[in-house]
Amino acid sequence: MADNDESKHDHCNGPDEMEETFIPMQVDVGEDFACKNPEVVTELSKHQLLYSMAGLIVGAGCMLGGIVLFLNGVTGSTSWTAKLLGAESQLSDAAPGAVLFIVGVFVVLITKYAFSVKKNV
Repeated sequence: MADNDESKHDHCNGPDEMEETFIPMQVDVGEDFACKNPEVVTELSKHQLLYSMAGLIVGAGCMLGGIVLFLNGVTGSTSWTAKLLGAESQLSDAAPGAVLFIVGVFVVLITKYAFSVKKNV
């Protein structure tokens, strides 16, 4: 049984190449922590997956609702201007369906699953 436990965590002893990227809502865990607490890392990963699945369901619902509103010809005029972290978004005279669809896309992108174990430096 001990041999199986050691083989599951062989990556804890060897060097590993990690790529540095910025992902919103990414959970990063240090390699030392991951090797000492594999159960905690597993639970963190599961909770991040549940969060991502919920975001996917809500985002897909918004996108589907936007498509339904757009195809049924629901009219109106909506506009917004948003600035966040140097990025700017402007939408003028858009139908409510288009706005709901765009909100759904943002929800899906923001809640994307991202979990990684970072190599200690």
